[in-house]
Amino acid sequence: MKDREGINVVLCNFVVFALVFLMLRTSFEISLVLVAAVVVSLLYMEKRGVIDKLFSLYTRNKKLAVVSALFFALLIPLLLATLRYQSHIAVMAVICTMVCCGVNIQMGSTNMVNFAPAAFMGIGAYSLGYVTVKLGASPWLGLLAAVVLCVMAGLLLGLPTLRTKGYYLSLVTMALQLAFTQTIKNMPSIGGPNGLSGVKALTIAGYPLYKTYTLFGVRLAPHFFYLIFCILARGHALRRKQDIHHALRPCAQQHSAGRDSR
Repeated sequence: MKDREGINVVLCNFVVFALVFLMLRTSFEISLVLVAAVVVSLLYMEKRGVIDKLFSLYTRNKKLAVVSALFFALLIPLLLATLRYQSHIAVMAVICTMVCCGVNIQMGSTNMVNFAPAAFMGIGAYSLGYVTVKLGASPWLGLLAAVVLCVMAGLLLGLPTLRTKGYYLSLVTMALQLAFTQTIKNMPSIGGPNGLSGVKALTIAGYPLYKTYTLFGVRLAPHFFYLIFCILARGHALRRKQDIHHALRPCAQQHSAGRDSR
């Protein structure tokens, strides 16, 4: 029984990998049809209770699910070796997936509706851009600054926000997102509505990470290292999701109590 469940998990991950690969390799029209078919299929599966069964299956075989998913995900950069645009789209998709993972933890584990994830993503992006473009520092230093400033912004804005109860928390995050957008648009020092241009690329020993390289006879996709980093980070987040859920449970209970008391 356990072996059969493991095979089903690997097959499900393979189907997801095949669909993602087809969406990247085929034309826009076919990709759009595939996306629509996937959405309709997921809605039908949700209605029939298949999604809950798959969730239970993955929960019982968590380690195999994560390992096989990472294996298939790491194949994508190798198969996109000659497709620069598709590699860029894959990088952006994985970055957005990481942001969605954070939103899922907030809404799924704490039942807190947060409308400002893009604001914190923007704080990190503009921090890196400002350090590299305006200060002329290394992009690695800019990356470190982005992490530090995002954590500080999360503490400064999150601690007082968490004191609000019920639906007021959602309203505060909505106001925060609008305030961030308007502030960025009206700050000429960081490009205003046009944003920052000329951001330096990350390099290792003088080799830019966004270029195409051949390693041990294997041609790597453009942005290969970005893809690998994002995929591994996403895999680590999935592996630790249950621990994060338990850590945030008291916060969820407090928020729910505050909402029910109104």
